[in-house]
Amino acid sequence: MRTGQQLDPEALKDKIALEFHEAIGETPPRESRRMTWRGFSAEITAIRGPSGFDYRWAGTPHYLALHDIQLADGEIVLGDQPKTAKTDLRDLMTFVPSGCDVTGWAVPHARVNRFIAVYYDPAILPEELDARIAGIERPMLYFNDPALRSTLSKLQGLLIDPDPLDAVYSETLGLTAAIELARLQFNGQGARAPDSGHLRTAQARMVLEFIRENLHRNIRSPTWPSSRV
Repeated sequence: MRTGQQLDPEALKDKIALEFHEAIGETPPRESRRMTWRGFSAEITAIRGPSGFDYRWAGTPHYLALHDIQLADGEIVLGDQPKTAKTDLRDLMTFVPSGCDVTGWAVPHARVNRFIAVYYDPAILPEELDARIAGIERPMLYFNDPALRSTLSKLQGLLIDPDPLDAVYSETLGLTAAIELARLQFNGQGARAPDSGHLRTAQARMVLEFIRENLHRNIRSPTWPSSRV
């Protein structure tokens, strides 16, 4: 880790584009703050009010985001994955590898919705950490991991309330997040969080097996055996 060596801003100028549904001449209801280190940058964006917006991303850096967002409605398309209309995005994360496209639209609830986005340069990041980091290339939409979420939350706190004495700490958190992301990718974890009301494949299989084994029973019978834990 080479503290204080900042990357040319042009190399990380890509960032997610937000287009608000606002009347001409009005200021978009958002605030943002960005910091840059060698190989990556981090940006926090706060969106105030219920104004809808479109968003898109097709940048060169890897994109990793932690959401604190609640939507009244919305839709996202990540790469070649099916459209997703999840609305409660609080504490969920998204990873978009270099060159992968993201498009969507959102109508947020009337609250302060925030997200922190970290943009990693895929050409420089392995030099700062390990060549294996170059293998993070699987898109991950709306996933949850306590360790990675904690790291990004700490980085978000420093972006909200920056302190010059925390420069090294901020850079360390950004690189730690990359390592934790790589571990998720290599361990096959970080699958997309299921939409509300939907069963995961393993859950659905258990339900079907239970039904087949108990077709002869009357589940409303008072003699139906109770489950105890």
